Amino acid sequence: MTTSRRTIVLLAGCLLLAAGCRYETVVLRAASPVGNGEALVIERASIDPPTQILVLEPPDHRTRLILQHLGSDSEWCNEIAWAADGSRVAFLVKNRRLVVYDSGGNPLADLPLLGAAGEERLQARNVTLSADGRRADYEVCTDRDREHCPERRSLSL
Repeated sequence: MTTSRRTIVLLAGCLLLAAGCRYETVVLRAASPVGNGEALVIERASIDPPTQILVLEPPDHRTRLILQHLGSDSEWCNEIAWAADGSRVAFLVKNRRLVVYDSGGNPLADLPLLGAAGEERLQARNVTLSADGRRADYEVCTDRDREHCPERRSLSL
């Protein structure tokens, strides 16, 4: 990024903050199916967005457990999926990677869903977890046609 572009981006960010833009915005929210909290994706104001944080919030909404800071301007969360028993929650990152935590916020898995040779133009979507959260199912689509996903895959967690 050139110096003049950095200056413009910095000034734009300062103007947005001065104009009263919220510092944090919840961009994705998914309640646990058994009522033991919510999984959130929070986006923080940034001069180089997105800057997102994966969070678990208890039912009383008094505290937030920060699970992971995603790479600024390089990572973002597309979907959240809970296991039916509320034991696990998964975050789909960049349509390609699945990050899984237990309901207490302990990391369980960080797995690539796509990455084999020839899969560079594919994306995952519509992630679901099995009832006990030990398996993830997802659709595989091309990056150009996300409406017609011809393939469904499963992954043991």
